[in-house]
Amino acid sequence: MLKNLIIIIIVAIIIVAGVFYWINRPESISEGTKSEETTQQTGGVQDCGVVGVNNLMGATTEELEGDSALVCLGNNIINDCKESKVKMTEDNLVYSISDTNTSDCKIKVEYPSVDEIFTEEQKQYANTYIECPLSGIVSVLNESNFSSEPFEFPGGYAFALFFQMGFMTLDPQQAREEYGCEGTSLDVWENLNK
Repeated sequence: MLKNLIIIIIVAIIIVAGVFYWINRPESISEGTKSEETTQQTGGVQDCGVVGVNNLMGATTEELEGDSALVCLGNNIINDCKESKVKMTEDNLVYSISDTNTSDCKIKVEYPSVDEIFTEEQKQYANTYIECPLSGIVSVLNESNFSSEPFEFPGGYAFALFFQMGFMTLDPQQAREEYGCEGTSLDVWENLNK
């Protein structure tokens, strides 16, 4: 009963977030609004930089699309999943694209050491990760009627995927079995809810 209520609340939040995103999307985004930060290539992985949006949950479409790191990662997801990564300012998470030699690349979120995590509730996830195939995350977005064209809004698309992965930890069994996710973050969530 409680599990069903939590799932309903999560789906409602995702739908509201999708509608909010769609309503607040910019009509067009000029190249002049994006920062001129450069990216670096390290061992075949493009480092897109640090996400500069401080409050991702409250970010507008313009803020998401104006963040060169998110846009870089989003474009790399859209364009054949080129290996790349960003560092999130909130809790120093590393958000990356990997396993690009397969037909379905992996999206991964890694938590740093406990000393690098700012929020107390996130410290329990220190040195853990969640990794999901792109198709699994996209299928969840489609189930929640996420109605955005990734090509139009690569920064928003990258954020939507990241946001969805956070919700996938709430039901580790479903994340593993239905969406092909894996990782030690799922183990932590399972142990917290025993």
